[in-house]
Amino acid sequence: MAYWRRLLGLTALGFAVVVALGRLSGLEPENPHSREAEAVFTPLKVTKLADDTLVDALIELPLADQLIRAGWDHEILTVDLALSPSAAHPQSWWQDASTMVELAFGRLSNVRQLLLRLYREDGGKRTLLVTADTRRSDWTDGQLGALEPNAGTGFPAWAPKLRLSWTADGKRWIENITIE
Repeated sequence: MAYWRRLLGLTALGFAVVVALGRLSGLEPENPHSREAEAVFTPLKVTKLADDTLVDALIELPLADQLIRAGWDHEILTVDLALSPSAAHPQSWWQDASTMVELAFGRLSNVRQLLLRLYREDGGKRTLLVTADTRRSDWTDGQLGALEPNAGTGFPAWAPKLRLSWTADGKRWIENITIE
């Protein structure tokens, strides 16, 4: 009988230890930072673009439109954007274009050419609206520092430097927006 009492006593003691250890985490003072998720990686500050730094260069850009695809090949940066339904106004396109030009030629030292494409997505189908092709030689440091999208619905003063090519759908889109 003494054997069973010892076994029962050890079991009760083991159970009490497990419960006490489970409650230890509740005794920790509440720190709001302790519950925040930690970043898996920290983006690098990129000054020269390469295949392995493309994501780091683009990840923190404040783009109004959705980034679909980005490519880097022989000093040419290619970026495809899709109009976001909440920002389907040309102002978002001009803002994103100025952001991409400033990144490519203002912050990165090895981009020679920037190619931009803007799409509209309807029901999973993409329609190309406009393409832009601009080069480092088109921009001076002063022009890069003064890049501002147009406040109205018209074209900004620096738009010709983008060498825009509008599709028929793009022309209808821009005309409908400017008429409104």
